[in-house]
Amino acid sequence: MKGSKRKFFAGFLTLMMVLLAVSGCGSNAADKSDSDKVQLRFAWWGGEDRHDATLKAIKRYMELNPNVEIKGEYGGFDGYNQKLSTQIAGGTAPDIMQMDYYYMEEYASKGDAFVNLDDYQDLISLSEFSEDFLQDFSVVDGKLTGLPTGVNAVMLFADKNLLTQSNIDLTGKYDWEKLIEEGEKVNRNNPDQYFFNMGPGEMADLVSTYMKQKTGNNLINDDYTLGFEKADLVEGFNYAEELWDKKVAPKISDYSTIVHKIQEAPKWINGNLAAVMMSASAIETFKTSKNDLTPLLLPISEDAVETAIRTQPSQVFSVSKKSKNPEEAVKFMNWFLTDEEAIEILGSVRGAQPTEKGRNLLAESEQLDPLIAESVDLGLENSGKPVNSISINTEIDNEFIDTIEQLGYGKLSADKAADHLMAQINKIIEDVKPE
Repeated sequence: MKGSKRKFFAGFLTLMMVLLAVSGCGSNAADKSDSDKVQLRFAWWGGEDRHDATLKAIKRYMELNPNVEIKGEYGGFDGYNQKLSTQIAGGTAPDIMQMDYYYMEEYASKGDAFVNLDDYQDLISLSEFSEDFLQDFSVVDGKLTGLPTGVNAVMLFADKNLLTQSNIDLTGKYDWEKLIEEGEKVNRNNPDQYFFNMGPGEMADLVSTYMKQKTGNNLINDDYTLGFEKADLVEGFNYAEELWDKKVAPKISDYSTIVHKIQEAPKWINGNLAAVMMSASAIETFKTSKNDLTPLLLPISEDAVETAIRTQPSQVFSVSKKSKNPEEAVKFMNWFLTDEEAIEILGSVRGAQPTEKGRNLLAESEQLDPLIAESVDLGLENSGKPVNSISINTEIDNEFIDTIEQLGYGKLSADKAADHLMAQINKIIEDVKPE
């Protein structure tokens, strides 16, 4: 009996040791599995809608790819670029980062901050993106440095009702003279109505477009010299005066209290203004019960050096050169921007989708306004050269608007306004020009 008991306990202990060993191995295997997961950091800014949709997309990707763990680093816009700049300089940047395209250009020009996505073409559905758009906004020094998160376009948006009432035809391509000829019909048909809803800011943008078609240059060249001659600016100001004089656009005084809120113009709300020059992403705020908007091209001169139709990414995504897992980062970025499930999850939280497939998909599911989709496609078909960052400097923009106001109120002639604005721009250039 004693011998049998000893054998039983010996066998029992042996079995327990085996079970503990197996259990221990299982625990170590699980721990190893967790530690072997690819760790990615993904940084972006935005509002709550963007945060919620992005986090939902990240969660879905991790469900589909259990070997990947993605940590979101997100918040508002304030302070985002300063933090990102510090991280890039210190080699601690997130694996995937969202930024404006001109910041990407700035960081990339200062050093080897981002991976060259050309090296990962087998992981990216590049054919779904516009080749010209990528070349204009994602290639720096010959390297594909980022991918657009969305597409925006500055177009004319016109009320079909007023166009029909005034027998206006601005479909297809037309020049600056035809814009005035057709635009005059609105006020001629009804003295309380005008073609343009155009405050000083929009008039400044229109004049800039006019000059860029003529010169082929941005307002400020990359070497911080003026991209135009005085005569070009005077001609642009003369055109603005003609729009006011021929009642294609209302007097500048109509916008004295709504300079940056022209959607609140009483004439617009009441259906007495036909068209607005605006970015596609902002057009929703211009819809009223009185209008039925359709996108139109801006005028293009027959002898234009370029169209100057402004399209640009909503933002761009880039992968850090310091990333330990660039392939996995690229795979996630490609899924995020091109996969149909991801597109449905994200909707239009970063504007119109960067691919035609994405825009069509969201338009069909009514997540993207067909008006925005149509205007972005029209803009891409006729896009001009990209605007550089110095030309959209806030101080320069404010000076341009102030000069337009003085021109509109008759305080400055076109000639004097040109002298004044050029002097102010040159002062700002001296302050911001790199040493």
